[in-house]
Amino acid sequence: MVIDKTQANGYKATGAGYLCGVNNGRIEACYAQGDVETDENGSVGGLVGENQGTMLACYHIGAVKAPNARYVAGVVGLNKGTLWISYQADGVIMSDGKKGGVACIPADATEEQKAKIDYCFFDTSDAGADVKNAVEGIDNKENRLFGYTWYFMQTEEFVKYLNPGFDEWNKKNPDNKITLAAGFRPLPSDYPTLSRQLTSPADSGSSGESSGASDSSGSQEP
Repeated sequence: MVIDKTQANGYKATGAGYLCGVNNGRIEACYAQGDVETDENGSVGGLVGENQGTMLACYHIGAVKAPNARYVAGVVGLNKGTLWISYQADGVIMSDGKKGGVACIPADATEEQKAKIDYCFFDTSDAGADVKNAVEGIDNKENRLFGYTWYFMQTEEFVKYLNPGFDEWNKKNPDNKITLAAGFRPLPSDYPTLSRQLTSPADSGSSGESSGASDSSGSQEP
């Protein structure tokens, strides 16, 4: 399964995540803006409850409130797969369980599993004082895992931290390259988008193969 270029705006999700409870496939260039509030007691994330596959260039803007959940984080509640170039902003991460700015990992995660998480960032201004790391279970800066203020995350300087992740991914995965870039929409935008680059005018109507997955707002990110 591939979920590609999906967005959701302005809704309050009440499940394990805006996109799905468990990802076993590939989710790329997707985002959601809105709060997640749920009584789920497993794993809850802004986009996905548990990631067992691959997630690239995904972000969530909003709060994640799951007081009964074991793992709660801004993008992925519990990550057991690959998570690159993702961020969480503009919302508190609230739970009595484990909390991560972007994701949590299992207590028995191996170094190999930890290495599959890189270039992940979270908003330290709003996440909450008890959210210490971008990924719960990995100290910040061990990989490219950082926390920044909301103000910094709305600047071009923050974009400069995101884009090297795409280059490094393509170097490490020559047979599985992605054509994406971070930047701001032409209209004023609070936080950077993570979307496909259009290489020519002819691409504007067909950039990227869509899986046919639709979003709750009925539109897709350009």
